[in-house]
Amino acid sequence: MRNRCGLGVGLAVASALLIVASPGRACVGDCDASASVSVSEVVTCVGIALGARSLAACGACDADGSGDVTIGELIAAVAAVLQGCGTPSPTATATVICGDGHVDRGVGEQCDDANNVGGDGCAANCTAEHRRTANFDPSLTHAVTQTASFPVALDHLTGSQVLTVGEARDGEVIGGAAT
Repeated sequence: MRNRCGLGVGLAVASALLIVASPGRACVGDCDASASVSVSEVVTCVGIALGARSLAACGACDADGSGDVTIGELIAAVAAVLQGCGTPSPTATATVICGDGHVDRGVGEQCDDANNVGGDGCAANCTAEHRRTANFDPSLTHAVTQTASFPVALDHLTGSQVLTVGEARDGEVIGGAAT
């Protein structure tokens, strides 16, 4: 379920970025047609999305013409504040499918083992995994294990845990094959 939720959010953000960067299309949230989006224009879009303002206040908030302002359109408006409006860069519109078995090094993939499962040497975001050892601090460590009938508290744990982790990636990663 975690991968599906992440995929949904990733798709929403990716589609929002595509709306912002599409040439020939007004910038999402550009209420005054100035070819830029201000924070106050984003606030107007949020007001429309919440039903506190009419869509007539800023039709540019409704990029898809659906009659309402979606979370994807709000994300696109915020992205326009941060990145500006204009000609897209090649990476702004590139769709990277992590887990499709094809390594796209130009957009940050270090590996792609045709799945979205970590712990196998290639993380779910297609970065190389490495192992880290986390040592427990007995003065700070506490855990509760739930049995069938009652919880068992475990205080002052000692030892270590080996973690397998990938790296952070700039931008959104869309998951491919679900396994």
